Amino acid sequence: MRFKFSLLVTIGLTCFSSLTFAADEPHGDLVTLEEKANAGDTKIQIGLGFAYYSGDKGVPKDMNKAIEWFEKAANQGSKEAQFILGATYLDGKDNIPKDYTKAREWFEKAADQGDAASQSNLGSIYAKGKGVEQDFHKASQWFEKAAAQGDDTAEYNL
Repeated sequence: MRFKFSLLVTIGLTCFSSLTFAADEPHGDLVTLEEKANAGDTKIQIGLGFAYYSGDKGVPKDMNKAIEWFEKAANQGSKEAQFILGATYLDGKDNIPKDYTKAREWFEKAADQGDAASQSNLGSIYAKGKGVEQDFHKASQWFEKAAAQGDDTAEYNL
């Protein structure tokens, strides 16, 4: 079984690259972006999450702030942010420990919205019994949903 993380990188690069900071005033731009993010712009929330996740674009690396921004977007229904949180908790990162229960919960939210990568990761979680009782039937159901959308990892795992 393989977990799917390439989507995390793709989402991160897309949202992160859309953030622009002026070289001479990075904190001024950060304040403006945070205002937009606080107003509910999920793409900017995800982009700020990745900025704090990687410590780039003049933003200090801070996993707690990264999680905070990802959760704001996820709680507004962003399946991309839900996937990111699932992947972060599945793998653990810096001071964020692995938490298979949280990973499964976030993947389920994204999977219920049709996110193939989250469906595939749920298949792997159930197949391996990561934080859940091992259940090959549930694993197969999630892999089939993801494979029906052309997810190569799910097709491989079937």
